[in-house]
Amino acid sequence: DGQVGEYSMESRSFLGVWQDDGSVGAIVIALGGHRGPEALGDDRWVAVGSNTGITNIYDRNELIVPNTSSSDTNDGDGGDDRITIKERPTPTRTFEQLVTPITVLTFSPDGQLLAFGSRQTKDALRLVHLPSCTVYRNWPTAQTPLGRITAVAFGRDSGLLAVGNDAGKIRLWHIRS
Repeated sequence: DGQVGEYSMESRSFLGVWQDDGSVGAIVIALGGHRGPEALGDDRWVAVGSNTGITNIYDRNELIVPNTSSSDTNDGDGGDDRITIKERPTPTRTFEQLVTPITVLTFSPDGQLLAFGSRQTKDALRLVHLPSCTVYRNWPTAQTPLGRITAVAFGRDSGLLAVGNDAGKIRLWHIRS
């Protein structure tokens, strides 16, 4: 039903549960980027892909409800460090470029790119620039030989993109910025 839980490994509890906007079957989720809320692990972005082909991306800085309590004192004596997460946040952007289930979501290590794709249709992959949340229209092209995508990975410096397909092939591209 589109519920997403923010779970803390440290406290071994959910920090909050929120609803993915318009979700009718979220099947893949990914975290990425830097300078996100420290209380949620520093990842700035969360992307949720659904079985309808829609991918929502959220800025995790916008998920947290600002603490308005006047007793906001964390002096290390075990004070209350709880956070509140919006129950129904609005996505920063909704991507509707694919019409088959999203099966792959991957952020680049530097958090400037998001790749999302589907195994259901041949050559179904899109790249998104962050933080502008715009989809690159010039790649992949109709001639880019991707196949049915099973895996996507970025190199450590985000200069390489590897795409694996169901034929057992891995294609590697150099990304120029």
